[in-house]
Amino acid sequence: MRYLDEGPASDVPPVVLLHGMLGDLSNWRHTVAALSARRYRVLAPVLPIYDLPLSETSVRALADYLRTFVESVHDGPVALAGNSLGGHVALLFALAYPARTAALVLSGASGIYEVEIGSSTMRRRDRA
Repeated sequence: MRYLDEGPASDVPPVVLLHGMLGDLSNWRHTVAALSARRYRVLAPVLPIYDLPLSETSVRALADYLRTFVESVHDGPVALAGNSLGGHVALLFALAYPARTAALVLSGASGIYEVEIGSSTMRRRDRA
């Protein structure tokens, strides 16, 4: 697993930053610096979007990867922040593992308003 781990460990849940499909850890450079300067532990894993076998690549598989990642680096709930696909992964993780989710921040997350084939995540018909 490749990831960033910045800031001190504390009793406050660490912040886990999840990049989008075409993103990488550099997308979070300023966010990591700002949060860790405020004494938050910040974790930013590289999601294995292009490393999984094609037949096993799905948002659910990435949420399962996130579960494995979280369990390996922290014993307790985490605050999730995800952009685009990372937000979709965070959402599925939060739904599947609410006891491991202290907070959820979604930024332009996929999987909320558009229709996705084969997903069990509920969608709103429109923004109203």
